Amino acid sequence: MQLREKKKQDRRDRIYRSAMELFGTHGYEATTIEQIAEKAYLAVGTVYNYFSSKGDLLLSLLVDRWKEGIGAGEQVSKRGKKDLLHAVEFLTARYIGSFSTYPKRVWREFVSVAMSKQPGLMEDLWQMDRTFIDELTETLGDFQERGDLSADVSIEDLAQTIYSVLITNVLRYLTADPMSLEALKKSMGAQVKIICKGITRP
Repeated sequence: MQLREKKKQDRRDRIYRSAMELFGTHGYEATTIEQIAEKAYLAVGTVYNYFSSKGDLLLSLLVDRWKEGIGAGEQVSKRGKKDLLHAVEFLTARYIGSFSTYPKRVWREFVSVAMSKQPGLMEDLWQMDRTFIDELTETLGDFQERGDLSADVSIEDLAQTIYSVLITNVLRYLTADPMSLEALKKSMGAQVKIICKGITRP
């Protein structure tokens, strides 16, 4: 049984590696499941046994990366919760970091396809974002319980505000050709500071 699971994981890893290389080289839209299967030395049907579609495959890659980040984030946020700005900066920077998985053009193609042809993928992405908002809400709540935030601040509204600013910056990144991930992080960091200065007690 253990050997069988190991073989399954090996196939999944081969599919992941092949998909990442092809998405990065040819773009998400131009890459086919057949190409991914060929590069992974697997039958097309085998790939479909693991993933129902190309969008499902990319989403699975994102979810796995997100889970890895969540584990690291829990350790860092626990150490950094003495500083609200550091905690919020870390969470938003980690979110932005997920966009380093693929070139900008791949993300543009994926979002375009998801919005126009596969709306279910957008719902799946929203569920991932919901996880981010929940974690942000919990972190902000910890600071409020400690008295670092005013009791009359709505934690849910504050988390949604930070998320809205984050998404606005991400859209700028996706639509502005010259904008780099580092520029995106810098822009978001500056805006997080403005938000945090406005809500923390002197």
